[in-house]
Amino acid sequence: MFSRTMNCLYWLKNREKKAAIDDLAEGLQFNNLTALEIFMAKFKYVKDSLFDWTPGESTAFHSMKGDCLTAAVLWNWGFKKLGLESCIYRLKGKPETVRFGWFLWTIRTNHIITVAYDAQTKRTFIGSNDKLKRLSKPDWKLYVMRWVDYYYEAIEKF
Repeated sequence: MFSRTMNCLYWLKNREKKAAIDDLAEGLQFNNLTALEIFMAKFKYVKDSLFDWTPGESTAFHSMKGDCLTAAVLWNWGFKKLGLESCIYRLKGKPETVRFGWFLWTIRTNHIITVAYDAQTKRTFIGSNDKLKRLSKPDWKLYVMRWVDYYYEAIEKF
C-alpha cells in the first residue's frame, strides 16, 4: 500500500510526463541481451533511504536511478520485453545489531536481484544494479552465494 501511494505521489508531481513515459516504455524494444545491458548501464545506483518503496515500472524507467530494488524492477521489465521468464529475488542478510542512542536494533542488509531463464538456450541471467551476469550452469543460487562471498544467508522470492 505504501509503495502504491509513493508511486501515485511521484506521478502526481510528474503528471505532465506520464503518458509520454508510458508510451516510450511500451514502445522500447531490445534486440538482444546486449542492448538491454547497454540500457541498464545508464542506471544510477543510489543507496537505500529510510523510506524505501517499490517503484512501478514506469516510475523506475522515468527516473533511471534508485536502489537495487528499482534496478530489479527495470531488469524484470527488460527481460520480459525480451520474452524471458524472470523473477525478482531478495538476498537476505545476516542479522546485525546497531546501536542508536540507548536503543539496540537488529537489522538485516538485503540486496535485490532479478533472475531470468532462457528455455531455448538453457542459460540463466542475473541482473544486479547495472550489471548482467550470464550463467551456463543451472545452479544460479550457488553462483550468487559465492559471488557475494556468502554475505547473505538466504535467497527468497520477493
